[in-house]
Amino acid sequence: VGGRAVLYMASIAVYIAGFSYVDYLLSSMLMVAFGMWLSGFRNRIAFACIVAIMPALIYYVFSVVMEIPLPESVFGI
Repeated sequence: VGGRAVLYMASIAVYIAGFSYVDYLLSSMLMVAFGMWLSGFRNRIAFACIVAIMPALIYYVFSVVMEIPLPESVFGI
């Protein structure tokens, strides 16, 4: 397994553990940004838009439309 794949798998583990410390939106934004950076995506404007929109869209679909609660941090944020 290549180093990039191992790094990505480790980042997923950190992402899941991150739900305990920060809320879904922040940890998802960081994960999307890291995944895009790791895959070589470098268009800054598209990068910023995707990082901001994707987690918010997923949050909206699950929390508002489907009424499925997403993980909260230990701080209740």
